[in-house]
Amino acid sequence: MSKKLTLLLSDVVALYGALALVIAVRYSPSTWHAQWQIHLIPFTVLFAAWVFSFYIANLYEPRILRNNSAFLNRFLQASGVAALLSLLFFYFIPLFGIAPKVNLFLFLAFFGMLGLAQRALANRLFANGAKRRVLVLGVNAESTELAQAISDNPQLGFRVRALAETTPIATYASKEPLPPGVDIIEHSVNLVNFVQEKNIDIVVVSP
Repeated sequence: MSKKLTLLLSDVVALYGALALVIAVRYSPSTWHAQWQIHLIPFTVLFAAWVFSFYIANLYEPRILRNNSAFLNRFLQASGVAALLSLLFFYFIPLFGIAPKVNLFLFLAFFGMLGLAQRALANRLFANGAKRRVLVLGVNAESTELAQAISDNPQLGFRVRALAETTPIATYASKEPLPPGVDIIEHSVNLVNFVQEKNIDIVVVSP
């Protein structure tokens, strides 16, 4: 299953889970099923708008799957747009005969917690998952910048294992420390053996 589909399904589960919590809080157990049937169709229409809002905000793109302030801001902005659409839907297009003012605000609160929690967990799982090992031929400014960029974006699914010298004498001394876990391989090391022993998946030749 792709990351995008996994995120989409997790959002759908969080949306319906938040609705179920609202009904459980607002109504007695004996009327829960009846209230669920009443709220199911109108909220399903809204959930389509929520998913579309998240899609427009690129919240299903693997390149932004990080638990940082940029992701949080993007998530909150998309949720805010979807919440505004929900308010307009219920109060200006009363097609379903309900105006769940309290229920809607409870839903926003519950989904804010559930949605953000499940997204933070999914982002962490994707970032810590199996990564394709990369060997870069050449030790220079470009290769060290590449190693740092890949290290800063674990959600992409790559890990630079080492930078390999291509000449007997080192020609570049990086002013910045290499990311943790990235080694410098001397020219004398047999790269074929290294690739086999370390299970390297990709070899990149730097300029």
